[in-house]
Amino acid sequence: MNSENIHNALIIDRTVRQRLKRLSGANASKCYQCATCSSVCDLSFGDNAFPRKQLQWAQLGLIDKIKSDYAIWLCHQCNDCSVHCPKDVRPGDIMAAMRALFISENSVIRTVGRMYERIGVFWPLTVFVPIVAWFSFFLATKGRTEFISSAVDFKFETLVPHWMIYSVNIPIFAGALIALGISGIRAWDAWGAPKATLSMKLTAFYMAILDIVLHRKMTDCTTAKQRSTGHFMIMWGFAGALVTTTVIAMLLFFSSFKLPLPFFHPLKIFGNIAGALILLGGIYVLQRRWSDSKKMGHSSAFDNYFVLLIFAVTTTGFGAQFARMANLQALALFVYLTHLGLVFSLFASLPFSKFSHMWYRLLAVTRLHLNSQEKPVRLPQPVSVND
Repeated sequence: MNSENIHNALIIDRTVRQRLKRLSGANASKCYQCATCSSVCDLSFGDNAFPRKQLQWAQLGLIDKIKSDYAIWLCHQCNDCSVHCPKDVRPGDIMAAMRALFISENSVIRTVGRMYERIGVFWPLTVFVPIVAWFSFFLATKGRTEFISSAVDFKFETLVPHWMIYSVNIPIFAGALIALGISGIRAWDAWGAPKATLSMKLTAFYMAILDIVLHRKMTDCTTAKQRSTGHFMIMWGFAGALVTTTVIAMLLFFSSFKLPLPFFHPLKIFGNIAGALILLGGIYVLQRRWSDSKKMGHSSAFDNYFVLLIFAVTTTGFGAQFARMANLQALALFVYLTHLGLVFSLFASLPFSKFSHMWYRLLAVTRLHLNSQEKPVRLPQPVSVND
């Protein structure tokens, strides 16, 4: 193949290095390809070895290589590579930035994906616009008197009807899921999934789910192993909150179920425990990242946005609950409307932010298990001294 054909076969984006540097705070151009990073990584092996080759793609601006590589999602940012790198390139942070870049490039709406890539600039738009919209809608339909009322044992349902909440949240969440599903199909196609039977696919998918929910690979980390604790709490806390919300919504729709629930109702207890796990996990993750970025990873705006947003959703949820219990109607209403705006922001960010990490990682780990079924990894056999 001549040089012209090679140039035509590779799509070079000269902005890739700058975008990765902005997302990670690290400079891929310092890498001289010594392969120390791939050698010390406990998760890197065989055809899926990383991050040496990914750093080379970053240096050359080979965006299509990055988009077609599912191995970037097999990295858990253990940062063993970063602490051993002789040039302080911080490969772990660059791999995290590649995942952010992948989400941006693979988004159904590329403009929105680019906006979330630069969420450090655009977060006031994604956070405050939904909050202002909820306040404006409430004032237009209810007026200001509810903010100065001092009713005893008031209910949020009488101020903000559930039909109003669901008419906003269900469409935005459904749309986000559809967008994420389309992006997942794009990623799967770009990765070139191997031919497999339905049974093989289901088995691989099941094994991938177990890997993720149990954090099997993340607990194999050495340098940043403690990160798994915070991630584990956030994941299971969010899952618990989602289950609680779904069950309550179904009971409201299909039975005579009424809110608010007593404080010691099983669903209330379960939801509050889930919220507490999110708060504790968020504090743990942020504290670890901010105290030792070399070992725990660089805290970019893209990373912090999701953690802080889910933290804010949980905090305002607790705040609205306790303010209502204290009969502080004005405060409770203010916090509740803020909470509804933040929930909208969280749902809307699903296909474009770090919120989508679990989906892409699930697909990538499924792809890995499929690949291992097709081509089992064979370790080198010992060589006899007599050979």
